[in-house]
Amino acid sequence: MSYRGARNALVALFVGSLVAQICAVIVTYSKEVIADRDLVNILLKLLAVYGVHLTIMIGGIVARQQDEKGKPQSKKAPATAFRVAIALAALWNLLLVWRSVKFGMGAFDENSEDNVDLLTDYIDKIAAGGSFLVAGFLSFFFAKRE
Repeated sequence: MSYRGARNALVALFVGSLVAQICAVIVTYSKEVIADRDLVNILLKLLAVYGVHLTIMIGGIVARQQDEKGKPQSKKAPATAFRVAIALAALWNLLLVWRSVKFGMGAFDENSEDNVDLLTDYIDKIAAGGSFLVAGFLSFFFAKRE
């Protein structure tokens, strides 16, 4: 797979995971399970958690577009590095997505004891504790010169 393909897959994984979580929170809000204040707090928390990683990706893409003008097609990305990167990215995102989806599903269960504080506390702890899973490979794939 080319570096471009690897970067595209990583962007899709991160953006897709963020969108899934935002949808879960919006469903919960639309079912009137959480208040306006809670909606904003959760969305800000998700944006803060994903902000650094997406900034690395966006910065790499913008910088690359400036450098790629007139250059030949990119070389192949190392297959093993790509597979490890996708696996770790999927793990990091899955750790966050499942909890947001569980929170969203709680909107359909009136006996659910889930709440905003539990969700945001989980997101804080998992994002901070798990960032090492993704920081290195994001730098590799998005700063790598072909």
